[in-house]
Amino acid sequence: MLTPEEWVRQQILWFLVEEMKYPTALFSLEHSLEKNGVKHRFDALLFDKAGNPWMMLEFKATEVSLTQDAFDQIFVYQKALQTPFSIVSNGNETRCFRYTHNGITAVSALPVYGEL
Repeated sequence: MLTPEEWVRQQILWFLVEEMKYPTALFSLEHSLEKNGVKHRFDALLFDKAGNPWMMLEFKATEVSLTQDAFDQIFVYQKALQTPFSIVSNGNETRCFRYTHNGITAVSALPVYGEL
């Protein structure tokens, strides 16, 4: 069903596939993970060329503001899978983060797939 959140997901995934050239085979959609006995469901996960989790993606409906709660949600998922990147988007605003041993930084652009 094309819910407002699903519309955002389709738009972001289209951009990553068509514009950024990420192969569709590297995406996993709506998987669950368990952390500290609590089950979480993430919207999408992108793997790198070697098959390692590379970017966690979380989508919100366009009328949902990107608040600290949304960022905290993606950070929990990221920490469980240790992805170097995450994206949170409501279609109006998209925030991308990079994780290193030095902490979390906001990034303005992701590398095109061929640049990985």
